[in-house]
Amino acid sequence: MTADYKGKDYTASLTTGNPDLFSGTGMGIAHYLQSVTPKLSLGAELAYQASPQIPGGHIGVLSGLARYSGEDFSLSGTISNAGSLHACYYQKCSSDLSVGTELETNLRMGQSTATVGYKVDLPRAGFVFKGAVNSDWEVKAVLEKKLLPIPFTLALCGMINHPKGSFQMGAGLIVG
Repeated sequence: MTADYKGKDYTASLTTGNPDLFSGTGMGIAHYLQSVTPKLSLGAELAYQASPQIPGGHIGVLSGLARYSGEDFSLSGTISNAGSLHACYYQKCSSDLSVGTELETNLRMGQSTATVGYKVDLPRAGFVFKGAVNSDWEVKAVLEKKLLPIPFTLALCGMINHPKGSFQMGAGLIVG
């Protein structure tokens, strides 16, 4: 369950998942983002989870957020007390093409993953094609085709992980 509120220069969100008051389990996320200037926003996020499987029975992670936006680009980042860093850059190249890159780092585990992706949107043909490749050699792609005049979209997706030698494929029907 999620509740969002968008003010004139800020957004706030509360999310809860699988709450069970009898066993004391569940998760909750509180998020706040404040516009400091027309292009710069700063915020914070608190994620909390309670479960008997977690050492100590619960865990909380506090993150600081920043986003700098322009007319056709966005640069954002987060840093958390759990030792994770996340940076993302998005660029709209044309009315049909967008590209982005993402870097996720866990300082405690000494792991990083970089991803480069793109989106091609052809509205006249009713096609959207998205794809990404990351530093773990995972290649992902999604093709969406609107089935006009009915309000359905056919989605075909695939993922291949070269080091693991795995391949997954899926299909879906989106209503609306």
